[in-house]
This record gives sequence, C-alpha cells and structure tokens, in this order.
Amino acid sequence: MGLRAEDPPLFCRRGWSMDSSLSVLNAQRALIMELLLCFSLDLLHHLLLAKRVIRLQRAQHWRQQSTAWQTSTCQQRQC
Repeated sequence: MGLRAEDPPLFCRRGWSMDSSLSVLNAQRALIMELLLCFSLDLLHHLLLAKRVIRLQRAQHWRQQSTAWQTSTCQQRQC
C-alpha cells in the first residue's frame, strides 16, 4: 500500500490538524535549540576553564624560571 499524490499528509491521516502538527514541530525545534544552547554554553564553560588552567600553569612556570634565575644569579655573586 503505497502513498498516492491525492493522499492526505500523514499527520492528517492520524487525526492531527495542520495546526497541531506545526505546534509539535515548533516544540521539537525549540527543544533542539535549547539543547544546542546548553551544549554550547557547557562547551564554552569548559574552554574558559581550560584557558584559565593554561594561564595558571604558564604563570607558575614563569615563577619557577624566575626563582631559578635569581638563585643562579645569587650563587654566581655568592650572596
């Protein structure tokens, strides 16, 4: 039993009106958009955290380099 061109759309055959099927589609679109927004915000949050961790690691590295340089300079001058 195939579909013919004169057959009504599936939502009409199931007893749905055109308006109710569009509201279901709009609700589905809204849900998908909300999920995408949540995913995007979560991803942005993780990227910002990673950026902060990298910045903190660099700062710690430079402090260690500075301390090592001061120690070696002090030893050369025999402080």
